[in-house]
Amino acid sequence: MKKIIVLLLVLSVNVLCAQSRVNKVMDSFVSESEKLTSFIGWDQNTGTGKWIDNKNVIHHKICPDYWVSRIEQNLDWLQVKTLIKNKVKYYVFLYERQSGNYRYPNIRKDWENQKNTHFFVLTATEYNSFKSSIELKDGVSFIVTSKIQGYVTDRFHSLGGSSLYNEANLLAKINNEIDSPSYWSYNMVFNSQLTDGLEVVRFRLPSKSDMEKDYIKTSYFENRYDAFKVLLID
Repeated sequence: MKKIIVLLLVLSVNVLCAQSRVNKVMDSFVSESEKLTSFIGWDQNTGTGKWIDNKNVIHHKICPDYWVSRIEQNLDWLQVKTLIKNKVKYYVFLYERQSGNYRYPNIRKDWENQKNTHFFVLTATEYNSFKSSIELKDGVSFIVTSKIQGYVTDRFHSLGGSSLYNEANLLAKINNEIDSPSYWSYNMVFNSQLTDGLEVVRFRLPSKSDMEKDYIKTSYFENRYDAFKVLLID
């Protein structure tokens, strides 16, 4: 009889401890803006003082296509998406840029191109403050700061699984970063103004530098306000 009771107790404990394999549910995007795909990168050459313009890249010289992936401030497209996590709404700046690595970094040989999709996340309050500042068009540069940022890359796409360059892995990375933000703050600088009779928006991609307000004076991406405002979603 005692053996039966002990056996029943063991079985009961095992039942209580048993767990099914349940996939973690990732919060998904709930809305999105159109993508911006065309930008003029302006940079004032410090030697000649001449302003140099390039398509989708900021560089102090005319930048050939094969060199773009080596320049930090380059941009293929920019978009804003929203997601709701734990009943909190977040606005996610997404942008794809070209990057790369040397196959043999010790001797800096055989550069291999790759694509990265970066994210820069704001709360609804932070995003609405950004919108209000952009809509002023007063020519005053302002900084937007976030500790929730990161990227996914296609460098290891062929390995499959968590290395795939797709939205599922991007969302997983964003969710994880919201749960455990970076120690470092990243800054994204903007400026909207009326210049030469046109309403324009100028900006730079996120950086850890505290000097972004100085950098944007001579180095920035520029869009017509009418094009840029597709990012100003509710």
